[in-house]
Amino acid sequence: MDQKDRGCVFFNFGKKCIIQLHVCMYSLRQIYDGPVTLMLDDTADQRTLAEEMRRYKVDVLWFELANFNHSSLRGHLFGMSPYKTTLMFDSDLLFVRSFDELWELTEQRGILFTRAFYNPYGLNGTAKNYKWRWGPRIDHLDETAPLLSDEEYTASRKMLLEDGIDVNVGVMGYCRGRGDAFMRDYTGRLENAVDKGMTGFVVDEMLAMALCHKYPHNLVSEKWNCPADKYFRKINVEEANILHFFADGATVECGILGRKPGTQAGEMWFSTFTDLVGKVDLAHWYKYDIALIGNWYGYEGYFKNEFLRFARYRLRSLVLKYLKKCKRLLGFAVTSFART
Repeated sequence: MDQKDRGCVFFNFGKKCIIQLHVCMYSLRQIYDGPVTLMLDDTADQRTLAEEMRRYKVDVLWFELANFNHSSLRGHLFGMSPYKTTLMFDSDLLFVRSFDELWELTEQRGILFTRAFYNPYGLNGTAKNYKWRWGPRIDHLDETAPLLSDEEYTASRKMLLEDGIDVNVGVMGYCRGRGDAFMRDYTGRLENAVDKGMTGFVVDEMLAMALCHKYPHNLVSEKWNCPADKYFRKINVEEANILHFFADGATVECGILGRKPGTQAGEMWFSTFTDLVGKVDLAHWYKYDIALIGNWYGYEGYFKNEFLRFARYRLRSLVLKYLKKCKRLLGFAVTSFART
């Protein structure tokens, strides 16, 4: 296939990921000089961003976010891609090494997914306590169940719990023609999710996982979409071609996730960021980035923000524990009353 028929697509809306997008594009251009399209909502902030993206030789394609639901957006953006073969990337990535192999792997079967190795019951979760854990995939699959037949749901549940197969759509490939059957089904069901009022945070990702076994696809190593946090990956950071900070800012019992100073992935991100800001002024975006300013709490400094978020997590855990205990006591009281 002619190289001009291949291209990378990114999208952005809002302000909180703009710094990450800059770092992502900067790292991308260290290893890739091919076509890149950035899809943006037509707002004043996004127009400013579009001007800044010129330094990375990025084409901008405008869309009206108001016409879409966030849950269904990914499928539509694939359809809007100007390329025959599209690699779509999230904005919170850090490119470390070449990803050239992904083009042919996408074109072979039409669809490319990257493998994920999350605990289906959430971080440090089990089948008994997953409702109280962070990121239980089985819970997210249940939220997606209204879009699936009984057979599809059963097969997807088996994939998660028995086969250990999961995906992350932060890196995903689509080739027109060979991948059309999947993409039509995928986009159609995401539209159905909108009609049903479904707002699950990762409904697009869980639907991709649930449908992948029905269509030809390549499921590639997590090195092409490697979680930055050690809790979600099986390989070492040194093996990654692309790092993904998808859990950025999440607070769990072991602390804060994502671009955390002191971790290998975090240091790699901040090193790239430092190199970038030595060449371009991005200070006007800092106040929107949780890792730089901690704007959610109005405090400057990453570690102050981490402390506050960890305190919030502990408070939430205590409240949930208390409510669970109250539920047990209430059940005991009702049972005792019934016996009398």
